[in-house]
Amino acid sequence: MAAGEQPEHIRGSHFAKLGLQGDFENLNENNGPYWVLLGRHNLTLPEPLDQVIPVEKFIIHPEYNDSNVAKCYDIALLKLSHSAKLTPEVKPACLPPAGYTPPHGTKCYITGWGTTSTGGSVSDVLLEGLLPVVHYEHCSQPDWWGSTVKHCHICAGGYKVSGCIGDSGGPLNCPGENAEWEVHGVTSFVSACGCNTAKKPTVFTRMSYFIDWIKEVKTEQMGGLLVAGCVDMEESQILITGVDFRKWC
Repeated sequence: MAAGEQPEHIRGSHFAKLGLQGDFENLNENNGPYWVLLGRHNLTLPEPLDQVIPVEKFIIHPEYNDSNVAKCYDIALLKLSHSAKLTPEVKPACLPPAGYTPPHGTKCYITGWGTTSTGGSVSDVLLEGLLPVVHYEHCSQPDWWGSTVKHCHICAGGYKVSGCIGDSGGPLNCPGENAEWEVHGVTSFVSACGCNTAKKPTVFTRMSYFIDWIKEVKTEQMGGLLVAGCVDMEESQILITGVDFRKWC
């Protein structure tokens, strides 16, 4: 996560608001096996309550295009080999209603262990950054992201704080309609000109755009777990992540 500048690949995933890292860079069948590390705050310091869980199955959106991440569909679902143990450090996230987008200026937060500047080092500890929502009509203006941004995306932040390499697949948490925190975005891409480039806010896969697909996959291929709303104790086997992270200038 940058408070200055940046470029290219990042990794991460979430069903929790805090403390989850999975190594899913270039997610595909040939790069496995995959696993997730839950409950960790400082990646360099093993903690007694760490949970390391193998990934049993993953499903990438069928329309995902590795050569054009900005086309949309940078989203995948992971099923763990067994449910995570819910603790104060590992908590389920809430998903927004289908189609809902937070209003322009809504104060949202990105979390991750990404680089803290363009070309800089990754962070050992989990960082949080305030990223206000930039509505589609503004973010898609020609001197901003233009046609690179689609309705399946949500933009957030500005040139002072942004996502960066290492943050991909992590959550954009925003207050929901009922004041509960919800995951409204999955970190997808930033500008190749730098993480904190003016008029190039961080672009996220918009979660509410894919609620119906998540529901379909969970029902037909992952055992019929949650749809929208909050994950409960029986639904702590499914994680949501991005497939790849690219930089676009």
